[in-house]
Amino acid sequence: MRKYKILKIVRLICSLLILLLFISVFLLPKNVFAAAAGIQTVPAFVRSTAFLTAGTIGVFALLVLLTLVLGRVYCSFFCPLGTVQDIAVRLARLFRLPRGKKLFTRNRRLLRYSVLALLLCSMVFGTAILAGLFEPFATFGRFTAAAIKPSFNRLNNLLVDNAVFASLYPVENKPFSLPLLLTGSSALIAVFAAAAFCGRIFCNTLCPAGAVLGLLGMRSWFKISFNHDKCVKCGQCAKACKSNCIDLKNLLVDHERCVNCFNCTAACSYGALNYIHPSKTGNIQPDLSRRDFLFVGGSALLGATLVPRILRGVPSPKGIMPPGALDFASFTSKCTACQLCVSNCPGRVLKPAALQYGLSGFLQPRLDFNSGMCEFECIACSNICPNGALTPLTVEKKKRLQIGRAEYFRQRCVVVIDRTHCGACAEHCPTGAVQMADWEEGLTIPIVRPELCIGCGACEFICPARPEKAIIVSGLKKQGKAKVGKYKQAENHLQGKDFPF
Repeated sequence: MRKYKILKIVRLICSLLILLLFISVFLLPKNVFAAAAGIQTVPAFVRSTAFLTAGTIGVFALLVLLTLVLGRVYCSFFCPLGTVQDIAVRLARLFRLPRGKKLFTRNRRLLRYSVLALLLCSMVFGTAILAGLFEPFATFGRFTAAAIKPSFNRLNNLLVDNAVFASLYPVENKPFSLPLLLTGSSALIAVFAAAAFCGRIFCNTLCPAGAVLGLLGMRSWFKISFNHDKCVKCGQCAKACKSNCIDLKNLLVDHERCVNCFNCTAACSYGALNYIHPSKTGNIQPDLSRRDFLFVGGSALLGATLVPRILRGVPSPKGIMPPGALDFASFTSKCTACQLCVSNCPGRVLKPAALQYGLSGFLQPRLDFNSGMCEFECIACSNICPNGALTPLTVEKKKRLQIGRAEYFRQRCVVVIDRTHCGACAEHCPTGAVQMADWEEGLTIPIVRPELCIGCGACEFICPARPEKAIIVSGLKKQGKAKVGKYKQAENHLQGKDFPF
């Protein structure tokens, strides 16, 4: 019918705009749309539990209400990974790739609920790494940060070098991370390939957001339903369905798996499928047995006990959390490693962790002072985090927040080794925590006042000592508050890694 073809076009336009919006959030600094990441289902849920404010709870409640009224429209309209899968489905049909012979497949509830129970309980009891590996926005974000953003930056610099656009300026790529590239690329390629051959199978088996929204979608007010008097069982709707959820034999739609893409209603030439509030509920009912419930319960128990124990991390000194993390246990239990903060760090100091936090913090952001310094007045990462893993900070709070602590190693210092003047670390310390004291032969060496140190890394980054720096910042399990010193303006965007004078 014509109205459903228009509705399908609206869905296509909306989903593509959302995809471009979220790509831009990762590619362009200080993006005005960065807060839109908070409308994603899992980030909205985690953030609402982290802060318990009217705003955060309201966003998640709005997503729940939207699904209860309209069904799983979020999956087709607002999920960037869902749009990527739709592109895969479309390309597979254009190239006529083989698909499964069955147009209607069974609902894999046991797998879906077991995965949901495992991921949810492991997150509640201390580790978000498993949820992060399956969460759709984080999966999309890791690939965008690892593959699309570097390519975008190289293209930008190529255009700058050739003076194609006068308004462009050169940008420096983030430090390369092999674990991020391998994890991000392999996950998205797997999801893309699965969609090409099996449609939205990821959404209806492994995706935690899909599992929650599926439970709500079964009870939605508006549903896609059959008119038995008009249906001739031509099968066009089932062929168009990318979730394989139309039971043509019994003229039923599995609303738990239906993502309301409106492909089926647009494909029906007889008006037999309509998006309405049905007078009679014709849905495929859950068929979980007592044994299945026990299996789901066992997955929840596994996620609550064994998984956190195995993956529990102990941060190394190089595991320096971003400002606003506040507490290591809280940070690693909420961060899904979406890389949004890493992509938007103006000082290029944030990079994904390997094992600096232990297994529980794999790919979560950490500060690497070999790449830059945490700029004194920058609050970008804490205010862009969609999950609530980083508490939003004001500039004044950031200036006093201790994210690490500097330590001076005299035997590595160029003053001691080369008997020459330096003082680069004290010159660039914004809080006066590093000061110069008289030493020998009229030379001065640094001393660190730990109560004033905020761990910004300016001293470590600018230190000319090689191969090991003479002043090193180590991370803290709990971020605290530094005493007020005499603030100096920190040098922003320090480019050179050699001795600055």
